Amino acid sequence: MNLEQAHYVSELISTIALVFSVIYLGRQTHLAARSNYAQMHQARSQQLHETTLLLTDPELGPLIKAGLHGDTELNDAQVLRFYFFGSTQLRLQEEIFRQWKEGTIGTDRWRTTERMIKGMASAPGFRSCFGMLRSGLDAEFVELLDKLINDSGPATTYDLEAEWRAGVDRARGLKSEQQA
Repeated sequence: MNLEQAHYVSELISTIALVFSVIYLGRQTHLAARSNYAQMHQARSQQLHETTLLLTDPELGPLIKAGLHGDTELNDAQVLRFYFFGSTQLRLQEEIFRQWKEGTIGTDRWRTTERMIKGMASAPGFRSCFGMLRSGLDAEFVELLDKLINDSGPATTYDLEAEWRAGVDRARGLKSEQQA
């Protein structure tokens, strides 16, 4: 083998090594992106979990319920606490919306958040917070909330406890019917 052939062999080997390196780096980049995606979903899940736990607090839970229902008997301190809860929820939902628009949150997970927002958008207290914040929110997010509010009709309240009890009664009736 002469010097020229050795040069071509070394070029071939370095080209093959370069191709394998590019494939390896592409694979590593893909795995890192998936890991970041998973971390975003985990952070979103953690935020929702923490919010749900707030609702179980014996003082804050009833206050949030009263605020969502638009209870005008709340004192100023309670209104303030509810407003900051509601505005925090709106900001978190706006951020999730932005992440979805940027492609860092999956559409299936965004749709879950969108359904949650749709439920909240029917509550008078949530609508009040939104009305107060709307000029400071992302324009596309405001457009979405306006649509959800318009689609849900007049503001309503949701009696979770009554719905739960009715569900238990239905489940008991279903069980009795299955045994008969």
